[in-house]
Amino acid sequence: MLFSSGAESFRGDFNGHAAQIRTAQLTEEMAQAFYRREPETIDHLAAQGAKFTPEMLHAAVGFRDHHLTDKCLRAGVTPDEDMVKTAVNHKDAPLTSMLIQRITPTPQLKKYIEDYATDAVKKAAAPALQRTALEL
Repeated sequence: MLFSSGAESFRGDFNGHAAQIRTAQLTEEMAQAFYRREPETIDHLAAQGAKFTPEMLHAAVGFRDHHLTDKCLRAGVTPDEDMVKTAVNHKDAPLTSMLIQRITPTPQLKKYIEDYATDAVKKAAAPALQRTALEL
């Protein structure tokens, strides 16, 4: 009986590690599909268990791809301030709005937007920046 329990434990550990490896492989394939901008492949791999990553979100923002950015955000990937700055530099108000709503902007980011953003981007970012100002 003791041996059987040990074998079951080993099998459970082995299957767990195999699942982690499979997920990592699917995620790597999905990252490649992100750079090739293949939404159907991304959807297929996500359905098989691939995970969205910050690197994928960064690529989607760099490509100004609202659809892929939205997929990452819906999957729970959190943007960082560099991604918001990239959207500001692209003068992409909708993309900036999508990203800035998911973070708490720092005073440095607020200043960056005030200094470098177009009027449309400033208007899109204003609700998130005001919310932050009220919280401080």
